[in-house]
Amino acid sequence: MSTAQLTPLHERLRIAAGTRSYRQMGDLTNTNHETVRRYMLGQSPSAEFLAATCDALEINAQWLLVGSGPMRRGEIRSHALGEAKVSELLTAMSNTLERLMDRVERLESFVQMLEVHYRAQGGDSSPLPTPSGQWANNPPIRGIEAPGPGDDDATPTLARGSKERAAAIADAVPKRPRSAPR
Repeated sequence: MSTAQLTPLHERLRIAAGTRSYRQMGDLTNTNHETVRRYMLGQSPSAEFLAATCDALEINAQWLLVGSGPMRRGEIRSHALGEAKVSELLTAMSNTLERLMDRVERLESFVQMLEVHYRAQGGDSSPLPTPSGQWANNPPIRGIEAPGPGDDDATPTLARGSKERAAAIADAVPKRPRSAPR
C-alpha cells in the first residue's frame, strides 16, 4: 500500500502529536491506533478524529485545519489582543464597563429591595452609614456598633443575630448616586 500525499493539515497533525506514538494518539482520541497511523501517513482524517485531537491536546482547531492563529487554545486570547486594532480594544472595554455598570445597578436595586423587605418584617428603620463610614445623626441599626472616635477601623462590629447580620451586609454595599432611569 502506498502512502497518500502529505498535506499541510497532515504536517500540522504531526506537529500537534509531537513525539506521541500512534497508540498514544489513539488512546487520547479514542481512535484505533492503526487508523491513527493511516491518518498520520496521509489518509484524510475524519472530522471526529480532528475534533478529538483538538480536545485532547488543547489545539486551536483553526490552526489545525487552516494554519492560521496560534497552535494552542490557551494562546487564542492573547493572540487576538495582539492582533486587534485600538478601536476594537476600546469598544470591547467600553462594552465591558457598560455591562459592569448595569450589574452594579441591578445589585443596588436588589439590596434596596432586601432592605425594604427587612424593614417591612419589623427591622429597624434607622439610616444606613454614609459611604465615608460616618454614621448619620440618627442612631445606628440595632446590633451594630458605630465606630468610636479612637477606632482605626471604621467598619461596624456585627452582632450575632441574623437580622443584624443582614442589615450589616446591606450597610457594607457602598452607596452611589442613582442615575436617571433609562
